[in-house]
Amino acid sequence: MKAVTTLVIFYLFMALSFGQGRNIDAELIILSPKKGDTIVSRVKYTYNSKFIIRNNGPDTLKVDDKYQISVVFSNVIYNPYIKNFKRQLLPNEEDTATIILKMTWDTDAYDAKFCADLIIKSLGSDSVKTEKGNSVLNNKQCVLVDHLSRLSTKSISTAQFVFYPNPTNGLLYYKSKNNNNNSVLVYKIYTLEGQEVFGTNTLNIGNENIIDLTSLQKGIYLLKLNVADKSIYSKIILQ
Repeated sequence: MKAVTTLVIFYLFMALSFGQGRNIDAELIILSPKKGDTIVSRVKYTYNSKFIIRNNGPDTLKVDDKYQISVVFSNVIYNPYIKNFKRQLLPNEEDTATIILKMTWDTDAYDAKFCADLIIKSLGSDSVKTEKGNSVLNNKQCVLVDHLSRLSTKSISTAQFVFYPNPTNGLLYYKSKNNNNNSVLVYKIYTLEGQEVFGTNTLNIGNENIIDLTSLQKGIYLLKLNVADKSIYSKIILQ
């Protein structure tokens, strides 16, 4: 009788434990793109987006658990990226993921949101029962990026900015009608494929400025200007 009672208690315990599930709080962090980065929409152009998945606890994320990252860039919804964890994540541990996105002509919006959403899935008997992060925003993150496509334009007057000569043999001169000599104009230079060839540089408005492009190969480039809280692009021909 004692043995039977013990056996009943054991199976009752197993029944209560089975499917009880783990309580987790998985957080998604976008490493790239960062706020203010430029994403170029070009046919056959790819963009590598990187993420951190952090286990905030209280239970462990296992290698047979799957994570799903869904990306929305402007009005384009990409197929969900579904993978198993490369290793188990104890509370307060994190892992990284890289998603290769195939860009398309998708919108005429210049300022566009890059958003990513995280879901944890498991089919085991101890599957995730409560994903605490679903009720808060740490499962989803958005960053505002600059979007460059053949459709995107910015309604801002460029009459006050003059770059000459264009085409140029390598030395590009800059002139401004702005009378504020203390103002600073920030610029970057890209190839038509979106590769940054000149990092962040500044021009002091009101002074004579020269941009030296002699180290670049001949071709067509894009000059990105940051003016106050807006950005514009100008095509530069190097011959």
